[in-house]
Amino acid sequence: MKIRVLGCFGSRLPGRFTSGLLIDQHLLLDAGTIDYSMPLEEQLQIDDILLTHAHLDHIVDLAFLADNVMSQRQTPIRIWAPEPVLNALCQHLFNDFVWPDFTKIPTAESPIVSLNSLPENGRLKSAVTRSIIPRRTTRSIRSVTASVLNVGVFFILEIHRRQSGSGRWPEVVLI
Repeated sequence: MKIRVLGCFGSRLPGRFTSGLLIDQHLLLDAGTIDYSMPLEEQLQIDDILLTHAHLDHIVDLAFLADNVMSQRQTPIRIWAPEPVLNALCQHLFNDFVWPDFTKIPTAESPIVSLNSLPENGRLKSAVTRSIIPRRTTRSIRSVTASVLNVGVFFILEIHRRQSGSGRWPEVVLI
């Protein structure tokens, strides 16, 4: 698993960017920094985004990502978060007032962004996990409520890789 830190600060200053981790080029954890730190070619590779909570420093570049890649993608970017976080995105970001509602653009049947609900506590269903983590490994993703954030989660990604001549060795990442 390759993790690239795009940003880990609560605000933007020269050389300091808001929260975002890129995992294996296709999975993004939080979307605070995308357009500042990634060329368009890399933005186009993002298929899934896990959101921990709806603070601006974790979601701000969802708007720009959707706008940047809309004309060049055939499939939607899947955004995964607990229901209260998705509700906040609809009410305060993708609402045709602050920013276009990319859950209905270019069409409601084929949007550039799809919002997908995650449990606030528990293991994600295997079908969901398989679509997020590459198939080359056995994997699981668990979400755990982070009560300090009011409405938010952190994620445990567990990836099993085969080692030559032995069983599985888990690689566990707490994010």
